[in-house]
Amino acid sequence: MAKDMVISFLEEADDAYMLSFESKNINLFSKYAASDLTTRVLEEVNSVDEVNFGIPKYRKRTWTTVEENYPMLVVKKEVTHKVVNVGRGVRIGFADNIIQLWKVMKAEPKYVVVDIA
Repeated sequence: MAKDMVISFLEEADDAYMLSFESKNINLFSKYAASDLTTRVLEEVNSVDEVNFGIPKYRKRTWTTVEENYPMLVVKKEVTHKVVNVGRGVRIGFADNIIQLWKVMKAEPKYVVVDIA
């Protein structure tokens, strides 16, 4: 799998994943995910009141390949947040750091997210 294409796909899929929680609408994410994963994410979206993914300009997202067994790829997503000085020596991050494993399958001519753990 071409690494740049996979990362680009994952960035788009993750943006849609986060938007699902913010908008309570799974439609955009469903274009990137297998139907059983879409159902699981929909259940999760509906079971939580609010998820804070932080402010995009303070969020740093990295992807690291953990396992590659064509056509399956397991990628670790790490999200960290820049700590910001809010005054009087107080520094805070705007959201929790996140680590997830994303399983992606090559499904010609594109990719499909099959699991997020």
